[in-house]
Amino acid sequence: MWMLDRKHLQNGEDDIWAVKISYSNSIKGTKVISFISPKVNYSYNPELPNLKIKINYSIPWHDLKYKNVWYLDKKYSKSEEKIWVVTAIAADVVEGDKDVGLLNLELDDNLDVIFISYNELNAEENWKRVLEKAPWAKRINGVKGIFEAHQQAARLSTTDMFYVVDGDAWLVDDWNFDYQPSVFDRDCAYVWSSINPLNKLVYGYGGIKLFSKSLMLKSKKMSKLDMTTSVMPKLKIMDKISNETRFNVDEFSTWRSAFRECVKLYVTNQMSKLTDWETKGRNKKFGKYANQGAVDGINFAKENINNYSELLKINDYNWLQEVFNKKY
Repeated sequence: MWMLDRKHLQNGEDDIWAVKISYSNSIKGTKVISFISPKVNYSYNPELPNLKIKINYSIPWHDLKYKNVWYLDKKYSKSEEKIWVVTAIAADVVEGDKDVGLLNLELDDNLDVIFISYNELNAEENWKRVLEKAPWAKRINGVKGIFEAHQQAARLSTTDMFYVVDGDAWLVDDWNFDYQPSVFDRDCAYVWSSINPLNKLVYGYGGIKLFSKSLMLKSKKMSKLDMTTSVMPKLKIMDKISNETRFNVDEFSTWRSAFRECVKLYVTNQMSKLTDWETKGRNKKFGKYANQGAVDGINFAKENINNYSELLKINDYNWLQEVFNKKY
């Protein structure tokens, strides 16, 4: 006789036999060989990929005939809809569903924060500021290429999503790295607003970003003008201000930032922002280089609006340096 594994019994229940074999018409007694468990087939909701789910549950014997279902705790879905996470079936034919309970997912309390710097004159003070907010932060320094640096950041991350802080970003006082996307929005790129110190525009330029590690690693190249939209299928713009983007540290850095951004603004037809980049902040530190970078960027975009491969040169820092040196 093989008995049902006791983990399938409730407290106080007697042992239950599962299988018995008789070799004789005249039985003198029974011999317990061992304990056995039914084979349980688990299915996971395909709409919830890349989640750490741990099931530590033994189906009671009287529920083995049902499809046992675990549902998602609503605090993770941010929805009133009842969403299944895991099902467990032990019978060939089930008699119905059994609601086992809610699952608490193993989400990382602190998502990785990666600081990406590349020769910014103010990178060290900005990095110290990041460590004040996120002592667990990591740093990528000196990796050539915007796309390559972000790929390196993804490889460095140990969480399913990670924040990116640019080397010229100074975090505002009330910023914290505590946003936790719902389980259905972890394939999105999140972009927070930044304050432009020259023209006081407040939008996503230079703001903190949150990326999916797996999607970043799957990307093969930067196929669009903007890094974020190149690698992420969905984009969420967040209202909160994360930082001031202090790009105006020298002539070239200021011009380069304005040039690149104004090409992207022109291509996406954001004309009101272009006017502010062209005309405001001239009396501030390196402000005239921002204004001239805006003018040069707009002219370059106009000349090459039908030549996207030429427009992609704005992500080549060596090319930008050559253009700047030739002009100024």
